[in-house]
Amino acid sequence: MRFFATPGNHDPNRPFDLPGGEEDFLGAGGKTQRIFSFGAKECKGYQGKTAVIATGAELPTICSQEMVSSGYQHIMKMMAPFGINPQPADIYWETPYSTYDQQHYSYGKAQQASDFRQRQYEICAQGTGGKYKKPGYGPCFTVADSSYLVEPVSGLWLMAVDANVYLPTKNADPTKLTEASNFEGSGDAGYNKMLTHKQQTVAWMTDVARRAKAQNKTLITFSHFPMVEFDNGAAGDLENIFGKGKFQLARAPQEDTSHSPHLWNQAVLGARDYYDFTNWHITELTRLRFIPEEWPCEIRQMLFSLNGAEMLTLSQLNSPLAYQEVLTTPQDAHAICAKGTTPAQRDISGLYLKKDTAVWREAENRADAMARSAGMTLEEFAGWNGFDLAVDFYRLRNADELALRDISVSRLREYRLLTLTLAKSLPAGMPEVTADSPFDMIFRLRFGSIFSVIDKYLKGSPSRNFHLDTKTGEIHAI
Repeated sequence: MRFFATPGNHDPNRPFDLPGGEEDFLGAGGKTQRIFSFGAKECKGYQGKTAVIATGAELPTICSQEMVSSGYQHIMKMMAPFGINPQPADIYWETPYSTYDQQHYSYGKAQQASDFRQRQYEICAQGTGGKYKKPGYGPCFTVADSSYLVEPVSGLWLMAVDANVYLPTKNADPTKLTEASNFEGSGDAGYNKMLTHKQQTVAWMTDVARRAKAQNKTLITFSHFPMVEFDNGAAGDLENIFGKGKFQLARAPQEDTSHSPHLWNQAVLGARDYYDFTNWHITELTRLRFIPEEWPCEIRQMLFSLNGAEMLTLSQLNSPLAYQEVLTTPQDAHAICAKGTTPAQRDISGLYLKKDTAVWREAENRADAMARSAGMTLEEFAGWNGFDLAVDFYRLRNADELALRDISVSRLREYRLLTLTLAKSLPAGMPEVTADSPFDMIFRLRFGSIFSVIDKYLKGSPSRNFHLDTKTGEIHAI
């Protein structure tokens, strides 16, 4: 068995070596340990490869070059056995910059073409350099591209695309050609920037596809970034709910692009198996990272206060109670909205029963009747809460159909009923939401969109048992 790899946006972080490290390693006695490489944080002004610097923290900082975020040259050397460089057994191997063809191929020529110095291209702040460079472009730099094509067995072509695009920053210093700080990270670039700043690689990809078809080769292409929208058409909904820049939407390919030619604790140590660990991991990631960093404050408060029965009841409610009468008014400066803060659970039902009893009871009865007519009970809906919903949201977003083993059929039926019910109340546009807006209206607006996204995740292409037609590209469930 052979493994083939291509870099992602964390390997490398920048085209050239970048001072790095972390401030939250687990140190002696369970204390926080800071470790950085030379040039990062307090690790400066010392001689030698390592240093220990007292900062007044629980433990002194350790400085070590082991924490450097290596650039392309080191990473490509480490990844050489995994396709980055040719192997004697390969039938064929090339890069976007090699000059031979199949008829004149030899392992020796491929070795020369795999040399780091032979795999460079020019990138400018405005676009691709080299023969694509336009007047006024600059500053420009030369960086590496690890893309390659390999034929490991007869008839199979693997095209590994290095889709990292590191844009020169506005204040890039052209006199410091290998300075990592001259570049932005590639995390939000994706294929949208491939079309404008890595045109030579896109042209090569097109040519490889043409040759593969002409020679009846089975071509499999892979890269770290997706070439098509990856949220089953829910990208617009996600932006409306969570705002721009969340959920890695910046790297989602635009329409014209798609169609162009760390966590440790006892739970880890006590996990029965890898599945048990990953199940814990997605739950903790949702609680500690995803919700605090990606979900708007008013939705976060709702998630930790509502259960499924209350959600169905709210879908039938028509009460004048304003948001600020039910939950803390979301303000960026308020402590409840700070990242890393878990909002206190509020008794939503109890509040409505105190302030608007008759209206809440009426909505609750309608919700109960609706659940029973669908073969369910309101008590079953009360068996899960908003946090459970958020965990399932991320399960589906990251694993698609493979997440269904972790979400019960009954839960999915309950989600479906809420999706259909809330969809009827979603307005055509996005109305202005204020602290004086009715709480139930804000709930229907926010959660209607959330359930709509979940529904789209559930209706994507098959990803568990499927057949891929390599000739037509069609995917069918089996």
